[in-house]
Amino acid sequence: MTNSFTETHETSQVTHNAKGNTPKKINRPSAPKPAQQEERLKRPLNSRRTGGPNTSEGRARSSLNAVKHGGYVTAKTAGLGYQQILDELTQRINPVGAVEEGLVESIAIELFRLSMLGKLEVERLQSAVCAEVSTIALAQALDYPWAQTHPDELRNPPQLASLRNRLAPFIESQLGSLQAQCGGTPSDSDLRTIVALRHAVLDMSEDTSVDDEDPDNTHTEPAYIDELDRHMRAVASGQDLLHNAMAVPADVQHLVDYWLYRNHHRIVATRWELQVAQMLMVLTSDGIRRARSHAMRQLDDCMHLLEILQGVPLDLGETSRDRLAAQRKKARLSR
Repeated sequence: MTNSFTETHETSQVTHNAKGNTPKKINRPSAPKPAQQEERLKRPLNSRRTGGPNTSEGRARSSLNAVKHGGYVTAKTAGLGYQQILDELTQRINPVGAVEEGLVESIAIELFRLSMLGKLEVERLQSAVCAEVSTIALAQALDYPWAQTHPDELRNPPQLASLRNRLAPFIESQLGSLQAQCGGTPSDSDLRTIVALRHAVLDMSEDTSVDDEDPDNTHTEPAYIDELDRHMRAVASGQDLLHNAMAVPADVQHLVDYWLYRNHHRIVATRWELQVAQMLMVLTSDGIRRARSHAMRQLDDCMHLLEILQGVPLDLGETSRDRLAAQRKKARLSR
């Protein structure tokens, strides 16, 4: 019996002439031209097209992929912790036979896994509390205009007293320039700006560092601040030199100082909100919640089978029962 695949393969390779039955080779497609090869090599690889998450939230979620199927995170003393749980369960349950001993070992594994998941959650929460808020995320939340040229000022903003000392000479120079430009007959708009600049110079010269450091001090804005903001916006629009590549970052330092001065309290509040968001991301992590729910289901199944085999409810002790009830409640809330 001949192989049909061999026959088909051979007939596809050669064709017979009608006169002499001499095999004739079929013309195969030629190799790609060098230009086509070069074009094919220039195509991006699949590994370069997707480099994983690009945002901080996506990276935080992907960092929990290791625990989404059971939380296999152990420390150097993990073996001792598991053995301690197993010994306590063996002494309390007193299993008989290989089946009951296997169920007790499974219960010990799931209890140890729940313990490690709790420690992992605490460690991640402490890390989120101590972690520094990203300057990029803070700049985006505040709509900071100088994130590219002055990121350090937003990362470590000066104190209000230092900002006042730096702004006082600039505002005083703006007052003198506007008075010289208007002469003795300023318009109503210029007069309002002159009054606002005078009040600002007086306030900037006062020593209010003690009030700034008082957390109970309520922040109230002066009456002239709207007119001062309007004037500074006009200065910023008239000195848009960085956008036109006609200046260095030091030329707009006074504008950066004024923005930091006006948004000082908002920077502190927004930084705290972003830090709270990092902590909430840990507490609502899908990976840890799925791992805890998986461990609780496995634990309940093993305990149910062991109770069927022994014919009596399991006695895990008052402390273990309380811990297990707390874990069940946490698993139900996380679903």
